[in-house]
Amino acid sequence: MSTVNDAYEEYRSDSTDENYGRLYEALREYSQSLANTVIPDSSRSYHHHAAENAATNSLLELEKFDPQKASFSTWANMSITRDLIDWVRKRERRREDSLEKVNSDSSKSTDPISVVEAKLLLEKVLSTLSDEERTLCGMMQNGLPLHRMADYLGVSLATVKRRWDGIREKGRNALGG
Repeated sequence: MSTVNDAYEEYRSDSTDENYGRLYEALREYSQSLANTVIPDSSRSYHHHAAENAATNSLLELEKFDPQKASFSTWANMSITRDLIDWVRKRERRREDSLEKVNSDSSKSTDPISVVEAKLLLEKVLSTLSDEERTLCGMMQNGLPLHRMADYLGVSLATVKRRWDGIREKGRNALGG
């Protein structure tokens, strides 16, 4: 395995397709190692595509690298890390948007349901939840952002999201759907 600096220098001194391929491989390996630190609580397969895309983007933006300002590895680190952080933010936004959609879909229900029936359904769902899951539901109801829930509970953001997915599944099961 050559370092990204070595691979870049080889490519810069001899711009062959072979050296370009070596540079790409070095960027891919470097990106995978950065993804392990930037993307919390994720298995290697979970963020593999994000790392691949970040490495590809860095290679496509190669002309933006200025050797007078930094080493190639420093520039690649900043470029890849920025892409990975953007990926995490986008994934978090999609998750929050899906939670908002669930909330808005349930509030737009056209089924005429009595207040008593609604309370009974809610009690049925809540009875399937642990105390910690009920706490999480209360935080969600109060509009607390997911990252704040994670801080409060002393767990990672991914854990909060996983638990929320579990709560939604329990709710669907309790309601028979």
